[in-house]
Amino acid sequence: MKFTDIIKRVRGDAPVNRVASLVQAQGRVIAELNTRLKRIEAQLARTDAQLSVLTGGVSIPEQRTGEVIRAIDPEAWSSVAQSGELSFHKRPNMRSSASWEDDIARDWMELGFEADAWAGKLIIDVGAGSRLRTLYFRGAKIAALEPLAEQFAAEVEWQDIDKADEMYATPVEKLVPELVGRGDLIVSINALDHGFDFETGIHNIRQYAKPDAMVFLSFDQHEKPDNMHPLVLNDKIVRDVFERNGFEVVKCTPRRRYHGAKGPGALNYWLRPV
Repeated sequence: MKFTDIIKRVRGDAPVNRVASLVQAQGRVIAELNTRLKRIEAQLARTDAQLSVLTGGVSIPEQRTGEVIRAIDPEAWSSVAQSGELSFHKRPNMRSSASWEDDIARDWMELGFEADAWAGKLIIDVGAGSRLRTLYFRGAKIAALEPLAEQFAAEVEWQDIDKADEMYATPVEKLVPELVGRGDLIVSINALDHGFDFETGIHNIRQYAKPDAMVFLSFDQHEKPDNMHPLVLNDKIVRDVFERNGFEVVKCTPRRRYHGAKGPGALNYWLRPV
């Protein structure tokens, strides 16, 4: 005799019906959860495909809180992100404007940097771009660190990167031995979020800094990567990186976003070696 028949004889049909209803309800819940899970998996697959397109077919690994990832490998970064950078700099933009020098001088003064304060000192301009913001500093020696330096010098009409005292056509992620321990002031503006390995870049900047150096870094925050900005960066992430690599944050101030109106704003960091 079946177990359900025994229950019917002892208790009647009501308990059996209640058990059957519960089992059916559980089955419906499981089916609904499976349906939702399949929808989520499909959405994740679509997102991965979109990110793959944005990063030249290179998959982006998972990022955990407080961790900086290598969001794109160097070869893909060079062929995708750097190609876009060169095209941007060759088109008319703020650097080609007649007001460029006045605009840059105003920005430096608003940040509290005096034009004559670094005379006779070495300023390392990381991700210098095609036109140097650091020419604002009178009497200083400028070392420009820019992966597209040679292309900028040869192909950008309004470039002045060739006015730097030293020019290194290399990304911040690659250490330049000639600069180790020489920087009195190290600046990077609207550049570090365009790289492929933030932590290695900060590690190298620390190697360039003299013990009493000042380091000023300014860049947009990013919640998700794209083909020109492969890294997810925010205040929590970058502060952890600074601390791990021997920097103290002296001051941090917000700034308007460098690229477009959407997304979190930029941040200015004043750092000291510790």
